[in-house]
Amino acid sequence: MTFGVFSLLFLALTVFSVLEMNQTRTILARGVRAEATIADAQHYRYRGDLVVVKFSTPTGEHVTTDVSDSIDASEIHPGDSMDIVYDQVHPERVISAGITSISHYYALIPLLIIGVIAMAWLCIRSWALPLSRA
Repeated sequence: MTFGVFSLLFLALTVFSVLEMNQTRTILARGVRAEATIADAQHYRYRGDLVVVKFSTPTGEHVTTDVSDSIDASEIHPGDSMDIVYDQVHPERVISAGITSISHYYALIPLLIIGVIAMAWLCIRSWALPLSRA
């Protein structure tokens, strides 16, 4: 039972990582650089940091959204400016301008897949073990 839960957890993390990688790749491919103003920066102990930015597109659209990559919220404050890259088609999809590649996903995703396979194997193996009687 426990191995099945961990296997599903690894599978969910793998799917999430692949989706995040594809979104980052899309933003890098058709992204536009802009200067954004920090609207909010909060540090949450267990959820990580949340950074909300505001910016305007060349068409005059005003966008307020959160930055999808990891940024240390303790380093920035509301009113500060930061460089971002946003998707022209979906301007609410934003990454910090410091991200220039998705190479870290090429290391993370295979490790997660190995974790899924290992947990699934342990789960299947545990089903074959006889139940102990007390």
